Amino acid sequence: MISLSQISKSLKKIDIKKGDLVMMHGDANISSQLDKGTIYHKLKKTFLEIIKYLGPRGTLIIPTFTTSFTKKKFFNVKNSKSEIGLFSDYFRKIKGVKRNLHPIFSVAVIGKYSKIFLNSNLNDCFGEKSTFDLLHKLNGKIVCFGCGFNEITFTIYVEQCARVDYRYFKFFSGSINFKRKKRKITTRYFVRDLSKKTDLDLFLLRDVMKKRKKLKMASLGRIAIHKINSKDYFREASKLLKKNKYGLIEERFSR
Repeated sequence: MISLSQISKSLKKIDIKKGDLVMMHGDANISSQLDKGTIYHKLKKTFLEIIKYLGPRGTLIIPTFTTSFTKKKFFNVKNSKSEIGLFSDYFRKIKGVKRNLHPIFSVAVIGKYSKIFLNSNLNDCFGEKSTFDLLHKLNGKIVCFGCGFNEITFTIYVEQCARVDYRYFKFFSGSINFKRKKRKITTRYFVRDLSKKTDLDLFLLRDVMKKRKKLKMASLGRIAIHKINSKDYFREASKLLKKNKYGLIEERFSR
């Protein structure tokens, strides 16, 4: 079992400070280590502790993606569940948290920079003024809070900036429902070329960043957590792609 104070201590160990801008990829298993209560109660305590730790000048962003929009052509900002797990879906319901309107790569956010991310570009998933571009320009910190390094979606932003040849642009159109109003939307997504082995494999990048002391790691109970700065991640991932154009995906093992 873990305590709430251990959550704050673990964040400090990976160099998260009060006032930081943090994008967190997480798993509910990390909250399950808290004593007593349902998983929902434990998640609430976890998020409130993190928000408290970051303070009023901090910002917490949690991905709440809905890739089903590419098929269903519909996204309801309030009612569409996050499709990447209970951790993110619970966060969007916490008092004070707001969700932006991107139909595929929405995020839920609370804190100082909320307005900036709530007004991010909806017409490109990873382009200029997208959530990920804003995160990069503001040098936000990326945290894997009990989930694998391969979950870092910021990687696709790096790939789009590098115009990797194993992805291509595809447009998706549909409607967004927000405050009982419907809005038509077309957004550009740098999708995978499925003729190649395009699943992310970021262990080479992780090892490089660890060697160069760009990656901070700690344990929270039985589960590992990691942190990197977005600008460091962008720089090192871009360098790796220049050396090996398949350096971030499984295709490199086929060459």
